[in-house]
Amino acid sequence: SIGRLPPDVQAALSTLSCFGASTHMTVIQVLEAGLDLRLKDSLEVAVTEGLLEKTDDTFQFSHDRVQEAAYNMLNSQDRRAEHTRYGFALCIHAMNGCNDSMLFTA
Repeated sequence: SIGRLPPDVQAALSTLSCFGASTHMTVIQVLEAGLDLRLKDSLEVAVTEGLLEKTDDTFQFSHDRVQEAAYNMLNSQDRRAEHTRYGFALCIHAMNGCNDSMLFTA
Protein backbone atom coordinates (compact mmCIF):
# COMPACT_ATOMS: atom_id res chain seq x y z
CA SER A 1 0.00 0.00 0.00
CA ILE A 2 1.36 3.38 -1.01
CA GLY A 3 -0.21 5.14 1.96
CA ARG A 4 2.08 3.41 4.46
CA LEU A 5 5.25 4.62 2.71
CA PRO A 6 7.22 7.70 3.83
CA PRO A 7 5.95 10.99 2.32
CA ASP A 8 9.02 11.40 0.10
CA VAL A 9 8.44 7.98 -1.48
CA GLN A 10 4.74 8.75 -1.99
CA ALA A 11 5.64 12.06 -3.64
CA ALA A 12 8.21 10.40 -5.91
CA LEU A 13 5.64 7.79 -6.98
CA SER A 14 3.12 10.54 -7.73
CA THR A 15 5.71 12.35 -9.81
CA LEU A 16 6.58 9.20 -11.72
CA SER A 17 2.90 8.40 -12.28
CA CYS A 18 2.51 11.60 -14.31
CA PHE A 19 4.70 10.01 -17.00
CA GLY A 20 2.68 6.82 -17.42
CA ALA A 21 3.64 3.20 -16.83
CA SER A 22 7.40 3.66 -17.18
CA THR A 23 9.95 6.45 -17.11
CA HIS A 24 13.54 6.54 -18.32
CA MET A 25 16.21 7.62 -15.86
CA THR A 26 17.11 10.58 -18.09
CA VAL A 27 13.71 12.15 -17.42
CA ILE A 28 14.15 11.60 -13.70
CA GLN A 29 17.58 13.24 -13.82
CA VAL A 30 16.19 16.26 -15.68
CA LEU A 31 13.42 16.66 -13.09
CA GLU A 32 15.88 16.33 -10.22
CA ALA A 33 18.20 18.96 -11.69
CA GLY A 34 15.60 21.34 -13.09
CA LEU A 35 13.16 21.27 -10.18
CA ASP A 36 15.53 20.47 -7.33
CA LEU A 37 13.71 17.21 -6.61
CA ARG A 38 15.18 14.14 -4.98
CA LEU A 39 13.50 11.21 -6.71
CA LYS A 40 15.96 8.40 -7.36
CA ASP A 41 16.54 7.28 -3.76
CA SER A 42 12.81 7.34 -3.04
CA LEU A 43 12.09 5.38 -6.20
CA GLU A 44 14.67 2.80 -5.15
CA VAL A 45 12.68 2.35 -1.92
CA ALA A 46 9.56 1.76 -4.02
CA VAL A 47 11.50 -0.89 -5.98
CA THR A 48 12.40 -2.61 -2.71
CA GLU A 49 8.72 -2.50 -1.70
CA GLY A 50 7.71 -4.15 -4.99
CA LEU A 51 5.76 -1.15 -6.31
CA LEU A 52 8.26 -0.44 -9.09
CA GLU A 53 10.57 -2.53 -11.20
CA LYS A 54 13.87 -1.20 -12.44
CA THR A 55 15.35 -2.53 -15.65
CA ASP A 56 18.43 -0.94 -17.12
CA ASP A 57 17.70 2.80 -16.91
CA THR A 58 13.91 2.61 -16.62
CA PHE A 59 11.57 2.60 -13.66
CA GLN A 60 8.29 0.84 -14.38
CA PHE A 61 5.23 0.45 -12.17
CA SER A 62 4.78 -3.17 -11.19
CA HIS A 63 1.08 -2.97 -12.07
CA ASP A 64 -1.19 -0.42 -13.70
CA ARG A 65 -3.20 -0.23 -10.45
CA VAL A 66 -0.09 0.97 -8.62
CA GLN A 67 0.44 3.73 -11.19
CA GLU A 68 -3.24 4.64 -10.98
CA ALA A 69 -3.16 4.80 -7.16
CA ALA A 70 -0.04 6.99 -7.23
CA TYR A 71 -1.64 9.29 -9.81
CA ASN A 72 -4.88 9.53 -7.82
CA MET A 73 -2.99 10.78 -4.77
CA LEU A 74 -2.97 14.12 -6.61
CA ASN A 75 -6.23 16.00 -7.00
CA SER A 76 -7.11 17.18 -10.50
CA GLN A 77 -5.90 20.74 -9.93
CA ASP A 78 -2.55 19.55 -8.59
CA ARG A 79 -2.22 17.13 -11.51
CA ARG A 80 -2.55 19.96 -14.01
CA ALA A 81 -0.02 22.05 -12.11
CA GLU A 82 2.46 19.19 -11.86
CA HIS A 83 2.16 18.25 -15.53
CA THR A 84 2.80 21.90 -16.42
CA ARG A 85 5.77 22.13 -14.07
CA TYR A 86 7.31 18.93 -15.42
CA GLY A 87 6.67 20.03 -19.00
CA PHE A 88 8.45 23.34 -18.42
CA ALA A 89 11.43 21.57 -16.85
CA LEU A 90 11.73 19.28 -19.87
CA CYS A 91 11.25 22.23 -22.25
CA ILE A 92 14.00 24.25 -20.59
CA HIS A 93 16.26 21.22 -20.78
CA ALA A 94 15.53 20.90 -24.51
CA MET A 95 15.97 24.63 -25.15
CA ASN A 96 19.42 24.47 -23.57
CA GLY A 97 20.54 22.29 -26.45
CA CYS A 98 19.94 19.01 -24.73
CA ASN A 99 17.75 16.12 -25.80
CA ASP A 100 14.64 17.65 -27.40
CA SER A 101 12.94 14.29 -27.75
CA MET A 102 11.87 14.74 -24.13
CA LEU A 103 9.36 17.34 -25.29
CA PHE A 104 7.09 14.47 -26.26
CA THR A 105 7.25 13.03 -22.75
CA ALA A 106 5.31 15.50 -20.66
